[in-house]
Amino acid sequence: PQFGPTTATTSPGPTLGFYPTAGASANALNVQTQINAVYSGSSASFPDNTNTNWVYMPVKIGQNNSDFTFNVANEGSWLVFSNRINGDVEANYTSISNVNNNKIIKRGSGVLVFDGKNSYQGVTSVENGVLVVSNDQGLGSSAVNANVEVNGGTLRLSSSDYSQNAIGNIYNGGAQISNRNLILLGGDGFVPTLGTAGINIGIPQGSLDGMTALSSVPNQWNGTVTLVANPSAIQTPGAPNPNGDASVGQQFGSTMEINGAIGGSAGLRKWGMGTVELTQANTFTGDVTIFNGFLNAQNNAALGTLPQSSSLKQIVVSQVPVNLLDPNNPTPQFGAFTLGDSNVGGQSYIFGAGYQLVIQGGNGPDQNPGLPFTNSQRLEGLGAFQIISPSSNPNSADWQGNVVIQDDASIGGTPGGTLKISGSISLSAADTLEKRGSNTLTLSASNSNLLGKVLVSSGNLKLTNSDSIVNASSIKVTQTSASPPGLSGAGSLQIEGTGLNFTNNITVGSTGFTGLGGLQSIGVNSWSGAITIDQTSSFGAAAGSELQILGNITQSANATTLNSQLIKIGAGTVKINSPTTLTLPVSVQEGTLLLQNSNSLGSTSAGAITVSTSGASGPATLALEGNISISNRSLNLDGNGVGNLGALRSISGNNSWATNITLAGTSLSAGIGVDQGTLAVSGKIDGGSTTLRKEGAGI
Repeated sequence: PQFGPTTATTSPGPTLGFYPTAGASANALNVQTQINAVYSGSSASFPDNTNTNWVYMPVKIGQNNSDFTFNVANEGSWLVFSNRINGDVEANYTSISNVNNNKIIKRGSGVLVFDGKNSYQGVTSVENGVLVVSNDQGLGSSAVNANVEVNGGTLRLSSSDYSQNAIGNIYNGGAQISNRNLILLGGDGFVPTLGTAGINIGIPQGSLDGMTALSSVPNQWNGTVTLVANPSAIQTPGAPNPNGDASVGQQFGSTMEINGAIGGSAGLRKWGMGTVELTQANTFTGDVTIFNGFLNAQNNAALGTLPQSSSLKQIVVSQVPVNLLDPNNPTPQFGAFTLGDSNVGGQSYIFGAGYQLVIQGGNGPDQNPGLPFTNSQRLEGLGAFQIISPSSNPNSADWQGNVVIQDDASIGGTPGGTLKISGSISLSAADTLEKRGSNTLTLSASNSNLLGKVLVSSGNLKLTNSDSIVNASSIKVTQTSASPPGLSGAGSLQIEGTGLNFTNNITVGSTGFTGLGGLQSIGVNSWSGAITIDQTSSFGAAAGSELQILGNITQSANATTLNSQLIKIGAGTVKINSPTTLTLPVSVQEGTLLLQNSNSLGSTSAGAITVSTSGASGPATLALEGNISISNRSLNLDGNGVGNLGALRSISGNNSWATNITLAGTSLSAGIGVDQGTLAVSGKIDGGSTTLRKEGAGI
């Protein structure tokens, strides 16, 4: 067939063409300069029989020395070229070929879909609207290394079936494009005016976009990418782009791997609720801004070349501008910056001091945004800055640049990994930094400008510098069982080093994340600020380690109401050498709790102390040292203690125990040890059938 001499114009309807099953028997539709789709559209999300024309036949386009235009004029209208007659069954013919390596131009606000394999060899240019490529050979012959240019529209890699028989079920895997060089001119790509408020209306799609949705197969761009600044690009309201940086996007629930090197003089802006992964060492020179979804770095140089001057390269974690959200449901949509590979573990990443991370607030994208994407319950995100790992093989990353937090924000990630921030952190006194996720966040720098609140709601916050939180206005470690959209979890604050001392006041309401306590030490370290127990909590130390408590320990009204207790866990030692006002019961379940003051566990009548090895944790000891006398707590003893030196042990000096001691537990043996000096027990000892053992050379 010949439309012509130069132009073919289509109207909405079921199909144009016929159904060849083999290339040899297919007659081509020949068009010289352009194909126009000029009907009205109704949906920017899916094609249907009211807004779409499907072309099921080979099409030969172009003429010598001229460009060829596909003009899908109206937003919400679709023009689909497909060789998939029966759903996902691909017929054996090429959809689009060209005459003379013609440049292929996409114009108009509608959607053009290349759903079949194509063999054209020219440049592809997207100037407006959306070009969807859902076939690995959708951008032409893989034998030719041609360019793809995007300037004002959106190139979308998508699922593998847009055939008429697959309407509403088009998620069969992501397109993976090789042997094409992508040139992204500055701007935020196509901006829909049709769709869902707060989801896509007015929200940029990005110049390179992707969608796989229910498929776990990612989109891939395997060729190079060049970012070209365009200061005259149309500005997105609320998201200024003065330098004309280029953009990428990804639709909800899907992933795009950019496996080619990214170069150029512009920066990169991320839109869309999905994930874009930067896997290579890149050389682009501009800054990075993340408005929505996840931007993931899997290479130490993934964020591009650092400035040659003393200025820092900015990585900004932002959010969708409020003016673009649905006014009836203005739930904020935040971005997240993630490090690490979710499929390949055991990796260690280092991002140098030339970067500066600016977090403008938030917990990152919701793990499950809820409606309109799914009927499941919404669940909050795991942080604006995250470490990502496979669950069985964690990754680690060291962020050596500064981190500037400008509003309430969280840092976390998926289970198991370790994220170290060795650059300085700044946080205003009005804001809160929250540690989220079942992993470890390490702070190793002196952070004199971290002035706000620190909340550890899940996972482990490790401190390796006494000044890492020296000026924080409050510190709280919690354990919660929250209802969605809130997150459940248990937090730990871990001190690691030698001779570290923290003067902050802290509230502890957690039994800990790592099994060493809500407040714990690796090495010999101390906490001299006041400690408030807010619910059942634990202190701990690793084997050979010691946590010295130098300040007061007390309890909140909430802890008293909940009948809470303080637990000692971990094979190491927790030493309390000052008087406290603690009245909660105390349970020594592992390792040694060492008291060096007669009022180390309070001075008034208080709950009992239980020392027990009946559980699976290991031997436990309550130790006394330095001529002290305990007279305000009864004692329950079970077991022979650490090293069989006594579950109640007097290490040195002349110490005394004036209250009753009950020998009870499954071990049917209880040890009292005196290393040297004396231990005077004036309270009643009730042993039942338990054997009482005397250990040590003292009296």
